[in-house]
Amino acid sequence: MSSPHRQYIHVMLEQHSFIMDANIVDNHEEDDENEQRDSKSQGIAAVVAAETKRIDSFYPKGRLLLITFIKQYNNFLLLTRLKCDELIEDFVEEMGDDIRRMSRYFVEIEPVDVIKTRRLQLLAFLERYDDFLKLTRGKCDEFVVTFFDEMISNTSETIFDDAIGHDYRGLDIDYDTDEELEATLRFFPCVMYLPRFTRNKMPLLIFLKKEEDDEEDNEKGDVLVCNRKAVSFLPIVLRVAVELGVKEPHERGGLLSHTYNDISIMDRLMMSGTEYSKTEYLESIDEQFLQVLKQLRVLNLLRKEDIKKYGLLRQLCCQPYFAQKRFLFLVEWDPNALTQTDQRDWRNKQGWLPLHFAALQSTIIGFRSVLDMAIRYFPCKKGISLLFLKDYKNDWPLTIACDEHRFGRVQSMEAIEASMTIYSSTTLEDKSETTSPILNIVEAIIYAAINVNIHLDCVYFLLRRQPDIISGSSSYNIRNNIVSNDDDIANLLERDAIGYGAEKAEMERYAENLIKIEGYHSVEFIKKHCEDWEVGEWSWMKPMHRKAFKKWLSRTKAIRNKAIRNTNYS
Repeated sequence: MSSPHRQYIHVMLEQHSFIMDANIVDNHEEDDENEQRDSKSQGIAAVVAAETKRIDSFYPKGRLLLITFIKQYNNFLLLTRLKCDELIEDFVEEMGDDIRRMSRYFVEIEPVDVIKTRRLQLLAFLERYDDFLKLTRGKCDEFVVTFFDEMISNTSETIFDDAIGHDYRGLDIDYDTDEELEATLRFFPCVMYLPRFTRNKMPLLIFLKKEEDDEEDNEKGDVLVCNRKAVSFLPIVLRVAVELGVKEPHERGGLLSHTYNDISIMDRLMMSGTEYSKTEYLESIDEQFLQVLKQLRVLNLLRKEDIKKYGLLRQLCCQPYFAQKRFLFLVEWDPNALTQTDQRDWRNKQGWLPLHFAALQSTIIGFRSVLDMAIRYFPCKKGISLLFLKDYKNDWPLTIACDEHRFGRVQSMEAIEASMTIYSSTTLEDKSETTSPILNIVEAIIYAAINVNIHLDCVYFLLRRQPDIISGSSSYNIRNNIVSNDDDIANLLERDAIGYGAEKAEMERYAENLIKIEGYHSVEFIKKHCEDWEVGEWSWMKPMHRKAFKKWLSRTKAIRNKAIRNTNYS
C-alpha cells in the first residue's frame, strides 16, 4: 500500500476501530496462527509476514469505513462532500460496466440526481464486494487507499487553508456549520496529527489572518489579523483537539501554543487592526472575537486567571483601535485586572497598569473607557487615583495622556471631567448595588494622601473639586472621622476579624496601619470595599492573622450579598 498519508490513514482506522471490530470476521484465524508460529524462526520473513498481515487487514477495515462515510455523507463539510463526489465519479467511470451491471439489480436509479446515483452504486458495490472478480476487487482496494489519501489531504487543506483573498478555499461561515465541521474532524481525526498542526508552524492561525477582500483596508500594510470567514469555528477545532489529546493539556488544544514569532492564539484574539483599517471592519472583528472568547469561556478553555496571567487587558489597551466589547467582557469577568501590573512586560518594573498603556498607545475612547471602569469598580478608594499612580520615573497616566504627542491636556481633561461628572452625580441603574454616588471625593482624597505611590497632585486635583472639605463646612470631617474610627477598627480586629485572645496593643497597630497605609478609615468601609487579594499583600500583618482576617472577610461578604439578594426578591 503506497500512500503519502499511509501512517495517518492507519491512525484514522485506529480511531474508528470500534466500527471495524463489530463487522470484521477473520475466516483464516487458524492459518494466521500457523503462519505466525512458523515465522518466529524465519528472521526477516517474520517481519514481512507481520507487515503483510497488517496491510491485508487494512482493506476490509477501509471498505467498512468507506461504507460508513457514504452513509454519513450529508453530515460533512461542503468541500469534503464535493471532493468525495469527484473521487467516486472517477472510480465509477473507470470501472464502467463492472459496477453498473451488478448495481442495476439492487440500486433504484434516479436519473435526475446522477451524483447521488454514483454514491449508491459504489455503496452497493462495497456491500457485495465478494461477488466480484478478484481483479475487480483489487481495483476496489486500490481505490479505498486513494480515496482516504485524497480525503485526508482535502480535509486538511479545507480546515487549515492559508490562502488569502480570492484564492481562499477553506471554511466559510456562509455555507459551513459547526456540526459539519465537528463531524468531519471526528471522522478524519488524523488531520489533527499532521505536521502543520502538531509542529505549530501554522496551527489554527489561519483563522486569524488578513483578508484582501477590501483592498482599501490593507493598502497601507495591515497586519495579519482575522479571517472573518472562519474565525468563529476556532472553539470547535480547539475542543476537538483537546478531546483527541493532540496537544499537551496545558496548551488547551493549541490556544496557548506559541508560534515561531512567539504569538499564541490567545494573543491573536486580543488584536484588532491598524489605524488605516475601516471602522466597520474593526467593529466586525471586535464582535466576532468577542463571540469566540465567550465560547472559549463556556468550554473552560479561557479562564479567569488568564486575564492577569497573560496580560489580556494590557494587550487590548496597546492596540491602535480600542476593542470596547472585548474590554468590557474581560473587565466584568475580573475587575481586579484593572489594578494589576502586567507580569510579562518589562514595564512591570515601573508599575504600569492598563490605564498607563491606554494613555500611551490606545485612543482617547480607550483611555476614557479604562478610567470609567476603574471608577465604577473601585469607586471610593482606587479608581480616580489610578490616574496619578507613579512609576519609577515619576510619570503617571495623566501626564502621559496630556502629552502633546498623545491626546493633549485639553482633550484629556475633558475626558476625565466627563467620567467624574457621570460617576459623582449619578447612581448605578441597579439600586441594589449602591444608593450613594459612585465616586466619593472625600474617601479618594484620604487614600491618595496616605499612599506613597500616588502623586500628591491627586490630592490637589480632588480638593479643587470639593474645596469645602478643608474649611470644615463639608458634612464629612476627615480628621475626626479617622480618630473616631481608630478604636472601632481595633475592636473589630480584637473581637471578630482575628479574635482568639489577640493582643489589644497589636490590634491597635493593625488598625492604625489600615487607616494610614491602606486607607480603610471605617469598619463599614472595610466591609464594603476590602478584597481578599489585598489582604495577602499586607506585609505589616502576621501571616496567621492575615489568614484569619480573610476568613472573616469572606463570611462578612457572603452575609452582605445574601441580604442584598433577599432585599431584591422582596
